[in-house]
Order: sequence, then structure tokens, then C-alpha cells
Amino acid sequence: HYFGVGAEELTSLEAAFLATLLPKPIDRHEMWCKNKIPENHLSYVQKIHQRMLARKAMSQESFDFAEEKGLVFSRTQWHG
Repeated sequence: HYFGVGAEELTSLEAAFLATLLPKPIDRHEMWCKNKIPENHLSYVQKIHQRMLARKAMSQESFDFAEEKGLVFSRTQWHG
């Protein structure tokens, strides 16, 4: 829904964003609706992403690819 791909195609940064959906899924969904991630939340997502790398949940190459791609919401399911 958020990124327009299946779970197996998510980048590690996109997965880090999805990990932040709880405990406020409505607030996070509003980010998608507005197509904007506030800077403080993006910083939080990047901190989680860095922890994933530190804990060897991904390769350095995957980390770099995801950071370069960034977070871009898919608007294909937009109904507003």
C-alpha cells in the first residue's frame, strides 16, 4: 500500500518505515495521504535503519541502495 510493491521487494529503509507504523498507524497513514514525511519522523526511521545495519540485518550494499533511493510513497492506490 505505502510503496506499491510486495513485502519481498521493499528496501530495508521502506521496511524500517513500516516498523514505525505502530503505535500510531493513523498518523503514519496521514503521512501517505499528504505524501510527506516530517523531518523528525524521517530521522527516526533512519535511526532504525542504521540499527538494522549495525545488527547485521542487511548488507552494506543493501543499506546504501535503500538510503540512495530514499522513501517515496506509491500514489497508484490514491483515491483522494
